[in-house]
Amino acid sequence: MDNIPVLGIEEIAFEVKNLSRSVAFYQDVIGLPLFSRGPKQAWFRIGEQWLALFTQDRIGSGQHFALRIPPQAAERARRA
Repeated sequence: MDNIPVLGIEEIAFEVKNLSRSVAFYQDVIGLPLFSRGPKQAWFRIGEQWLALFTQDRIGSGQHFALRIPPQAAERARRA
């Protein structure tokens, strides 16, 4: 099987204990612009990558990262 080309990192998600405090850190200390915010999540755009902050009680939460691959390789990656 041919390797699936990795083009970069698509997103990184952190599970945080205090969403407001974490948003303030990334916005005010690091200087990232806030893309969107909900009661259990916040999203920052960093170039072509996403940084997501999730509360522990958000459904589908959990720390993770996603690699960016070419769209035509997605089905092959799912099967693998």
